[in-house]
Amino acid sequence: MLDMGFEPQIREVMRSLPKKHQTLLFSATMPEEIEALAQEYLNKPVRVKVGRVSSPTANVTQNLEKITEKEKIDSLLALLVDEHSQSLDSNQPPPLTIVFVERKARCDEVTDALVEQGLKATALHGGRSQSEREAALRDFRKGTTNILVATDVASRGLDVTGVAHVINLDLPKTMEDYVHRIGRTGRAGASGRATSFYTERDVFLVAQIRRAITEAESGNTMAFATGKAARRKEREQAAAFREGRMTPLGVAQVGATTVRVDDKYKHMLSATADPKKGEGAADDAWED
Repeated sequence: MLDMGFEPQIREVMRSLPKKHQTLLFSATMPEEIEALAQEYLNKPVRVKVGRVSSPTANVTQNLEKITEKEKIDSLLALLVDEHSQSLDSNQPPPLTIVFVERKARCDEVTDALVEQGLKATALHGGRSQSEREAALRDFRKGTTNILVATDVASRGLDVTGVAHVINLDLPKTMEDYVHRIGRTGRAGASGRATSFYTERDVFLVAQIRRAITEAESGNTMAFATGKAARRKEREQAAAFREGRMTPLGVAQVGATTVRVDDKYKHMLSATADPKKGEGAADDAWED
């Protein structure tokens, strides 16, 4: 809820509680802003940790594949059909897979393409009714459908045991959204896999991901950190990128290669945050 900008509402709820009450705080991670909130509202709390604290990507094998926009659907189909064939050959159920896309229209398009290939897929996005979303999640959890095609409406708070593969057919807008997406796999000590298709327009975010992977492999457990501090660092890096290697026309100079930064990443090239939007991750998926 904090990531999505609901801190004011949380504080309003806390102010409305009677003086005598019990407060329990649950969080998968404990970034600085949650620590601060806990110190403010909890009275001598008892802290319970289940499992070991690690990076949300610690058990996830990440793969980045550069392709053209036109090749995305065919590449996805080839990947999923191959996985399905391997599961049949090994007499195992097909792996639970989440495919993330940018828009809800794209979500339905991809789902239809997968179903036409004989794959069991369902769509989850803000354009579906509550009952339809619940049915999609129920079928996915049961394994009735093993492929969930979703917008970012599903990337936060989605907890399904046994997700083996996360595929970013379209990369998200920010590093934090990327971390939240791939964090749907590799949970509770299990291993997971994340495949991200990218094109020239994604070069800005891909550079960040590659750098974080390198740092994580070198032992930096905070390479894929999220929260306000991480978002602030991301803005600072974007500002440095703009000031040092960006022309006024929105063309980024990376080494000897010149690439164009797509409009969906322009917001990351601003040195300051928009005060009207706050620092929480946008919940645009409901209206995508």
